[in-house]
Parts: sequence; structure tokens; C-alpha cells
Amino acid sequence: VTKPAGVVNGDVLVAVALSDGAAVTPPAGWSGITGGGALNMYYKTAASEPANYTWTTSANNIISAIISAYSGATGVVDKSNVTGSGSSTTPTAVAITTTNNNEMIVWAAANGVITDETTDSCPSAMTKRQDIEASYFDGFVNQYTHLWLGDAVLAIAGLTNSTFNNGSSTPSHTWAASILSLIPAITSNIVTIPLGTLTLQALIP
Repeated sequence: VTKPAGVVNGDVLVAVALSDGAAVTPPAGWSGITGGGALNMYYKTAASEPANYTWTTSANNIISAIISAYSGATGVVDKSNVTGSGSSTTPTAVAITTTNNNEMIVWAAANGVITDETTDSCPSAMTKRQDIEASYFDGFVNQYTHLWLGDAVLAIAGLTNSTFNNGSSTPSHTWAASILSLIPAITSNIVTIPLGTLTLQALIP
């Protein structure tokens, strides 16, 4: 995955990686917030970053990854949850309770289906940063995976509600969802996204 343009030392990088069943190993230097399943989140503070990053899987598999870059955060994750999973049209992250005003909430969801998905969205308070699809033929049918990420600032510290937790995805199928919050460098300030988002999808031979 190519480093987002404009990243400078001190910026915070948040990545989400999806593998269709195989364990995922992040690049060196990334801290993982993992749920033991196919969807995992990672973060790091930028410090003389390389031009690109490589995620690997434990088996021949399809893998997708998104990196989003943030300015004005401490590099400390306040709260996180990656335990949200189910089968419905509402991918839902488990709520978190933030400690500080103006924390950046980063939300991601993924699914795997045997039909090409028609619609997916982030929680209503959030801006979707990226949405990617990967597909492969398993010898019987085409398999599709979707991965998408969004974010928003939670102005007042407290419990995230459905506008930060609940996305949507049609048709109904199995999903996983995760969420984390980034502490602002100065708690009266707001974490911003001046840099952009990069994505990767590849079939690992």
C-alpha cells in the first residue's frame, strides 16, 4: 500500500486490512487492534515513513487494505472495539466511550458475499473515505469482498451512538465492523484529514 501523499512526521496513520479467512501480518512498526478474524485495524505515528507498506497473509488468499492519514492527533488510541459482527443489512461496531472532546472516530466494515454488492455506507455522522471491492473465482462461483472506511469528529466526549456505530450494506450478508478513536494533540483542537486515503487490493499467489 502506497503511503498517502503529504504525510509528515507526527501524523497518525490508521490502516484496516481484510483477508478472506487467513491471518494478516502488518508491516513492522504498526500496532494492531485485532479481533482474531478477517478484519483488523492498525495504527502508527509517522516517523521517516517508507514509500509503501506490505501486509502479508498466512495462506494463499485475497487481501484488501486501506490507509488513512490524520493530522493533529497524539498517536494514542483512546478507545477501540473490533468485536462487531453479524449477518444483516446493518454492520454495527460495538460502541466506545471517548475520554476527550473532539476525538476522531475511525470506523471500518467488511463483508464477503457470492454476489456483487449494490450499496454500502458508513454511519450517518461520518464521511466515507474509501470503499473497495475485490473478487476471485473459487472454482465454483465468484466470491466478493468489500472493505470501507469512514470517520468523523465526536465533539463532546461520551458514548458513540448509532450515527457513529451503524453503517448499512445491501443485500443482507455476513459482516464485521470495527471502530477506534484518536486523541487530539490538544484536546480543544480537532483532528483533521488533510492528506488522503490510499488503498490496495491484491490476490496473493
